[in-house]
Amino acid sequence: MAPSGWSSVFFIIGSSIGFLGTFLGVVGGIYLANNLQWVADLIEKMTGATVWDAETRFISEIPSQVDNAEVIAVTVVALTLSLLATIFPALRAANTDPVKALKYE
Repeated sequence: MAPSGWSSVFFIIGSSIGFLGTFLGVVGGIYLANNLQWVADLIEKMTGATVWDAETRFISEIPSQVDNAEVIAVTVVALTLSLLATIFPALRAANTDPVKALKYE
């Protein structure tokens, strides 16, 4: 059995990865939603294909709206799931004997 402090180390590392991933996802998602036309233009320039045909859709640019309440709700759910998904592996890693774990490597 590992000391009780070990499980908190694994939990902190796992939750840090979850927080970082959630933060990058939220910032990247908001940035892309606010610059959607620029992204579509970049894809069209790179591939030569038409991403958004204004004549077909009768709208000149891709509609995009960021709802703060939805961003907060998704962020809370993502953080909660990442923390819950960290608990079991952290406890298992803390209770694993490193010598036995490396024996089969």
